[in-house]
Order: sequence, then structure tokens, then C-alpha cells
Amino acid sequence: MTKLVCDHCGHELELRYRITSYFPDDPGDLITGVLTCTRCQQKTTFGMKDNAVNFYPGKASYGQLDSRVPALVGEVFLDAEMCFFSSGFQGAVAISRACVEEGLEQKGYSGKKLELLINDAHAAGDLDQTNYMLAHGSRLVGNAALHRAKSIESSNIPALLSATVSICNYLFGR
Repeated sequence: MTKLVCDHCGHELELRYRITSYFPDDPGDLITGVLTCTRCQQKTTFGMKDNAVNFYPGKASYGQLDSRVPALVGEVFLDAEMCFFSSGFQGAVAISRACVEEGLEQKGYSGKKLELLINDAHAAGDLDQTNYMLAHGSRLVGNAALHRAKSIESSNIPALLSATVSICNYLFGR
């Protein structure tokens, strides 16, 4: 079994990865994904081409989800990250929106449009003013991405992922 050393905490671990993309028509078959340390939960992106693996530590500069955030919310967030790392920017935005919605549903808010769920969470004190505004921003940008109403610049994705982390951590971290 292949062993790796986490570049964040030094923990030696067995290779555990999730493939983001695979392009069989690309010369050399490019595979990209995210490695997650089983101890510190930090992520490192990788790319593999022609049997060479390249690691890109430190790409995730937007924070990480608190351990109290439900696993399903974390899985949705990982999908958004993987879209971002594989240049699926519209997908990263749309799935970030879905992550906020999943977080609200896991907190007990459901059965309404996302706009109303955000308002309800704010009224109940589960979102402070800052995260309330971030949640509506995530909703609006996510809607634009879903309906292709607006082109999303790749440089804006880390800020959106950071907002998603902030919202989910606030919902479950108090």
C-alpha cells in the first residue's frame, strides 16, 4: 500500500483520495483530485499524468469545515472543492449554494425556497448578520451559475468557498 506524509501535520497515512476528473481523450490521461489527511483533515490537491503525480499543497486558502458540521454537508462541500480544483467553476458555485442549503436542512430548516430558509435561520438566531448576508450572496451567485446568467471568474471561487465554510461553521460550530 502506498504511504504518504501529510504536508500539513506530518502524519503518515495510506493513500486515500477522491478523483475529481479523468480525461481519457487528453494525451497522457490527466487525473486530478483531492487527498485528505485522515488525522488533520487538511486537503492537498494532486494531478497525475503519464504515471507522474504532482502535489499542490496550500491551494485551499479558504478554511476548513468544523468537525461539528454534519458529514453530508462536508461531502457536498468536497464536491464543490473538487469542481474548483478541476476548473469546473460554474459547478463549484452551484454546489457551494447546495452546500449552504444542505446545511440549513441538516439544521432543521426545510420545505421552502432557499431564500426563505436563510431568512428563517436568521430570525431564529442560527445565522448572524454577516453569515445571513453571505448566505444570500451564495444563493444569488449560485442561482446565476445554475441559470448561466453570469460568468463566474475563477478568482472569485475561493471567496465563495470561504463564505460557505463560514456559514456552515456558524450553523454548527456554536
